Amino acid sequence: RVNIFEAQMTSHKHYFALNMLPAAVGTKWKITEEIHDYFYEMMPPMRYKRGFCMCEANSGTIHSNYYGDSNGNYWHEWVDISK
Repeated sequence: RVNIFEAQMTSHKHYFALNMLPAAVGTKWKITEEIHDYFYEMMPPMRYKRGFCMCEANSGTIHSNYYGDSNGNYWHEWVDISK
């Protein structure tokens, strides 16, 4: 259920994944700090358990969640904010 793309995504690959992969809760992939910061500045972010979510839903209550971990990695993950 959880798919992790180990290689860090470029901006081009990140946009491809956002638009072409199904928004399945738990699916996540590694991104760059620059991608994280760009999306933080793009729209008003919503605080979430880890990091922030985009204010626009992908579908229903499924949102893009952007966060950093304790190892200095940055991630995008599909989350259901109703849970």
